[in-house]
Order: sequence, then structure tokens, then C-alpha cells
Amino acid sequence: MTSPCIYHLLCCWCESSFTMAEGAALGFAIKVVYESGKYISRAFSSCDLKQLEETLNVLLPTIDEICELSLESLSEAGIPKIQELREKLRLVQNRKRTRNSWNEFGETDHINEVENDINKFVHNDPLPDMALNQIKLLNCSQDMKNSFSTQLETLCGEIKNLTLEQETGFNNLTFKIEEQYTDFAGQIFEISQQDQYLCCPPDLPSCLMGFDKYLTELKELVLEAGLDVVGVTGMGGAGKSTLAVSLCHHPEIKDKKRVIYINVSESPDLPGILKTMWKNIAGLGGPEPNFTNVEDAHNKLHSAIKSRRNEPILVVLDDIWGFSHLKKLLFKGSQFMTVVTTRNKHTIGSIPTWFNKGLYPLPSLQEEHALSLFCFYAFGIPTIPNTHNEELVKQVHAECKGLPLALQVIGSSLNGKHPSVWENANRLSTGEPSNEFQMEGLLNRLKTSIDLLKDNEKQCFLDLAAFPQGQVIPANALLDIWVYVRGMTWPNAVILLRDFAARHLLNFKRNPWIPDITGDSMNGYSFSQHDIMRNLALYLAKQENSIQCKRLYMPKKKSRFPSKWQTDRDLSSKAQIVSIHTGAMKDTQWPELEFPEAEALLLYFTASEYCIPTFLHTMKKLKVLMIHNDSAKRTKLTALAGFQVLSQLKSLRLERLIVPPLYEYCNVLKNLQKLYLSLCEGLGNMSGLGRDKMLNFPGLLEINVDYCSDLEELPAGICSSNSLKMLSITHCHGLAKLPDELGKLGSLKEIRLTESPGLKELPPSISSLRKLEYLDISSCMGLKADGRRGSELKKTLKTLAELASLKKVICDKDHGQLFKSSSRTGLQVEVVEEEFDLNWLDW
Repeated sequence: MTSPCIYHLLCCWCESSFTMAEGAALGFAIKVVYESGKYISRAFSSCDLKQLEETLNVLLPTIDEICELSLESLSEAGIPKIQELREKLRLVQNRKRTRNSWNEFGETDHINEVENDINKFVHNDPLPDMALNQIKLLNCSQDMKNSFSTQLETLCGEIKNLTLEQETGFNNLTFKIEEQYTDFAGQIFEISQQDQYLCCPPDLPSCLMGFDKYLTELKELVLEAGLDVVGVTGMGGAGKSTLAVSLCHHPEIKDKKRVIYINVSESPDLPGILKTMWKNIAGLGGPEPNFTNVEDAHNKLHSAIKSRRNEPILVVLDDIWGFSHLKKLLFKGSQFMTVVTTRNKHTIGSIPTWFNKGLYPLPSLQEEHALSLFCFYAFGIPTIPNTHNEELVKQVHAECKGLPLALQVIGSSLNGKHPSVWENANRLSTGEPSNEFQMEGLLNRLKTSIDLLKDNEKQCFLDLAAFPQGQVIPANALLDIWVYVRGMTWPNAVILLRDFAARHLLNFKRNPWIPDITGDSMNGYSFSQHDIMRNLALYLAKQENSIQCKRLYMPKKKSRFPSKWQTDRDLSSKAQIVSIHTGAMKDTQWPELEFPEAEALLLYFTASEYCIPTFLHTMKKLKVLMIHNDSAKRTKLTALAGFQVLSQLKSLRLERLIVPPLYEYCNVLKNLQKLYLSLCEGLGNMSGLGRDKMLNFPGLLEINVDYCSDLEELPAGICSSNSLKMLSITHCHGLAKLPDELGKLGSLKEIRLTESPGLKELPPSISSLRKLEYLDISSCMGLKADGRRGSELKKTLKTLAELASLKKVICDKDHGQLFKSSSRTGLQVEVVEEEFDLNWLDW
């Protein structure tokens, strides 16, 4: 082992002789030189003289240059060791030249001594040329410091005696300083770029509260036999890099594997990274081969890894942004493992199957750990001091929603601040930071997740903030905005939604109690947002509004209408998406505003009676309208006259309402394509509608009715809709009958009747639907295959099974046997077990 006294003496010298920045630079260089080469030293354990010769040729030029650059500094500290090592290596090299072969050298003890000295010089992962660059950087910065000190002294003297006549000379002096600064800056940049991908992990974070359990779980996964790749995924700011760095420093990992850490980032220099990996994995400190391109470098490095000695190596690739980068840095070899941190789950999913991979989704911090972490950054201790208001501290901490990055940034920004600053700190959830530093620090770290999105994708991300905080939102609600306002196709909108989920910009899930009948249909799918990501969308939307007002959002429920909307009429005149969250509203409470450009309106409220905004009649371009009541009781809508102008409306969603007489607006809503009614009442009398009041919208494509308990029968007039493609009546326990003329819906492709236990029969005309592709009759216990009705039902189902267009059926066990016995091939039958619970209330 190398004596630690030399290293400590050098470190002390750095601290006492230089500024903090300079001392850190040289200190790191000394550490690199002193500790570099654990695996190089293993090459000499058998006293392989040929390898010793090769190593001499590699090390001597670097040692020579280090000595030339820093000899005076080293001698001042009384450290002649590098010089002595150089002289010993020269002696060995010279004596070799005077002998015919190494075998005649005959001085084994001396060679062993040289070997030991080399082991002391190169003792861990980084290589001596990295130390050389650090010393170059230090010397350059020292030269700059000395030169600028001289120049500034001259400048101060000139300024004291400056007259108008001397202005020209003063300008010349200023120009010379700027010129010299540019020259020095260029030198520093050039040197720093030579080894920008150092393989030493950063120092451990000052606080790791709450990460112990996650670190243990990840460590066990990494040490698990047979894995080639382990992916750590999580949203921006969740602590992935913190966990990866902690893994690199874990004693058990360091004891069993040689660790190589590389921070990749969103715009990596792949040739530079591969060059660094070659030096640290395959190069043994020697010159790397001439790589013609990235592919060539990857292939040569891969070959070297496969043929290398069986030394366990762990490569940590931190902050990978996509598989296009990862595939150039991924290798498979004996006892060779890669840990990848990424915000995008698709990156890990895209890894080829011949790699054995494990996945570690980073969990959220537990509340008590999150509070301790926040207190550490806010007060320097893991608890709330007696001198601070405990309730206020917990309120501010709660705004960080357990996100480690937010806890660090917000906590640090409040460290030592006056109580009045704390009182304003909980404004984060409104998108209005208590100070710019607080929000900017957080945004600069999280915003990178958004910067890589295309312009239209960024707009889609900002649309997310239109929905209320902390709620689970039906996926269709968002997709309709993207399709009808952003102009996306439905398949592309679905792809983007899944991509946002993979990037951890939102949480996306499927209700397990609603069967997934087809990939493009999003019924039963929902999304939610981490509050911090929603706050980011709110903040960015406000920034955009300062340039061009496209959105007007009320982030939280308010009893009053925002006064700014009334004073600045430009906001309403340009807004494309409007989101309003209030309590009960009367017609006199709505301001007189105009929204001529509005294409989407979201109304969220808590009230037993609600007046539709009087300015609805100004929204003649409106395409998406959502009206959502948050209270337990159904709400009655008033002042529906504004519906008369909504001729461009494409999507109408009503939730927890007493449904107004929509048949009165069928002719007006001639372009309506999608109708959603959820948890609504007032549908019980629809079966009595005559032909003059039929629910027939000329362009209707989808009808979605969910959890509407008083719906008993659909009106026969609905069967006159030639455009209808999807009919979804789910969880409507009162539904007893479908229209006999259902077979007239010639465009119908999808029928969903999930959990309609009151339904006793299917109309025989259903077997006339020649375009029907998907049928869901799961959990319809009333559809019994016994008695007279059962006989008719069997006949209808057998006819349905023979439909050439039918692709998939979801049903109960009894009906499943009937469909599976069909002679037709290609029909997919999914049997769903009958199951009843109240878990759907969470959705």
C-alpha cells in the first residue's frame, strides 16, 4: 500500500498555498496521480517485464510533462517523489537499452522496486494524463491570476490620474486586458475539453435522508447474478443521479467492482465518451486506436471488452435522454454491467432482448424523510427548530410534494430568510413564486425535461395545467384538446400521451375494472400529474402569456373571478384555452368579457346550481367544452342560451350534472362528434323522446355514458345516426333495454355495455352491424342463456360470432364458450371473471 502521508501533505499544501478553486483543481490532480491505476498495477503482479517496458513508454512522457509544469510547486512542498520515480524509470529504460533482452537484466529486486513505485503512482481508475490536464488547468489559471493582478494594479493607478486627454490610453489598456482574458479563457477551455468525461463519480451529496432503503434495493439488484443492465427511472428531480452517485461510493460495490461513472446528459459528445471509456476499460493508459467514427469506436471497444480479463466492472451512465445515445454506449461482456439513469422508461424498454436487464423505478420519498430533507436544506438540521412556526414550515414543505429537487431548491432558498418570506413561499402551487431565485432554481433543473420536446409537444405539455390539481382526469378529456385544438390525429395524440408518461411528465394508467378492448380507444384510461410538474406547466404558460396570450388558467378554486382578466381585456381576446375553477356562480357574477379565439373551455365548480358563463355566446370558435361538478350532489345548469352559438363544438363532456335537454340543441350542435356523460342524472325519460325530440346529432361519432344510474332505455331516434362509430354505455345499472332498431347504425364499430346488470337481452338486429369490430358485454349478469330469452340470446350471439368484421369480444365465462365454439377463425375472445367492489370510486 502507498503511504498516505505524501497524499495528505500534498492536500495540506494545496489548501494553504492556493485559493479554494485553485487548491481544489490541484488537489484533484494529485488525487488522480496518487490513486490512479488499481487495475494497471495488477498487470505487474507477475513481474511481466515486457508489460513493464510498455508501461514505461506510456508513463514517462506524461511524468516528464508533469514535472516540467509543476516542479517548482512540488519542490516547495518537499515532495520529490515524482522526480525520483522519473529517475528510476529512466534508469530502468537506459539499462534495458544496454542489454540484449529483459531476461539478461538480472536485477529482479530492483525491478520489483520499480514496480512498487509504479503501483504507488497509478492506483485507481483515472489515468495520469487526466492529472496532467488538471495541472495544466491550474497553471493556466495561476498565470491568469498573476497577469490580471498586475494589469488591475496598473489599471487602478491609471484611473486615479485619468484625465480626458488620457481617455485613449485608458481604452487601449482595457482592450489589452480583454484580449488577454480571451486568450486565457480559450486556453482553459481547450485544456478542460481534453478530458471532460472524467470517470470519477462526484462527491456524495451532503444529505441522503430517505435514500438508504432505495440504495440498498438498487445495490442488491446490481449485485444480482446474470444482469447486464439495470435501469433507474423516475421523473426529473426525483433523485436518480443522487442514487447513482451513492451507489458508486457504496463500500460493497467498490469492493466487488471497479466503478466507472460518466455523466452523459442530453447532448453528449459520444466520441469523447467512448474515448474515455476506452482509456479506462481497455487502454491500460496507452494511446487509443484511431476511431473512424462512433460505430467504429463502439465495435472496437466491444471487442476489447469481450476479450478482456474477468475483472468485475460497473459502468454508470448517468442522465441518459434516449436510446439513440444509449445504444452507442452499451456493451455486453463477462462480469461487465451497466447502470443507466433516465427519465424515459422507453429508453430501458428499447434495450435489445439479448441483454439481461433489470428495472428500478425510483419511488417517491416518504413524508417523514421528505420533511427531514427539507429541514436539512432550510435549517441545516433534520428537524424544525423551535424558533420557527412548525405549521408554516410544514405548509411550505407540503408544496414541494416530496420531490427531492424541490425540497433542496426551495429549502435552500429559504435558509436564513425572514418569516415574511416563508409566509409567501407557499405560492408555488399557483405558479407565482415568492421570489425569482426560488422558482428559477427549480425550473432550470426541471425545464430540461421540456426543452427536448418539439414545439407542438411543448404546447401540449402546457395544456396539462388546464386541469385541476390532484385529480385523476379521463385521458379522452386531454386527447380531445390535442386533436381538436392542436390539430393532431388521434393515433399521434395517443402516442404522445404514452410518451409523456414514459418521460414522467404525467402518470398514465388504465382502470383495471374496464377491459382494454382496443389500443386506440382510451376509455378506461386516465392520467394525473405530479403537482411539481403541473406547477412547471403553469409557470411556463404564464411566461408564454407575457409574449402571446394563448391560455387563461385559474390554477385553484377561487370564490371570485380573477380581476386581471377584467382589467386586461387583451387576455380574453387572444386566449385559445380557458380553464375556470369557481364555486356557485350566478349570471350577475360573470364579468362582461369576450373570448373570440377560445377553442377549449373547461369549467370546474362546486355548487348545487351553476349558471353557465354569460360570455359563452362570444366563443363562436369553441370546439371542446367540459363542465365538471366536484360536489357530491348533481348540479342543475342554468342560462343555456349560450349553447345556441356553439356550431363548431366537437366534444362535449358533462360530469355530475342533471343533464339539460340536449335534444333541443341537435340542430345547433351539428358538428358535435363526441358526447360524454359521466355520473349524471336526468336521463331516465330519454326513452320517451319522440321522433321530433330524438337525440340525433348529425356528425356524432361517439356516445359515452358512464355511471348514469337512472338511464333505463336509449331513445329509438338515436338509431337514425348514420355517422355513429362507438356506443359505450357502462356501469349503468338501470339500463334494461337497447333500441330494437340498433342494427340501423351501419357505421357502428364498437359497442361497450360493461357492467349493465339490468340488461336482459340484445336486440336481434345487432347481428346486422356489418362494420362491428369490438363488443364488450362483460359483467352483464342479466344476459342469461336460459329460458325463452336465453334461447333468443344464444341465437343472436351465434350470429354475431359469424360476423366477418368482428375482431374481439369481451364477455363472461358462459358467453365465452359460445363465441369460442364459432367456426370462424381470427376472433379474439377475452373472458372476464365477475367481480364487484367499490374500487372504481378511486377513479
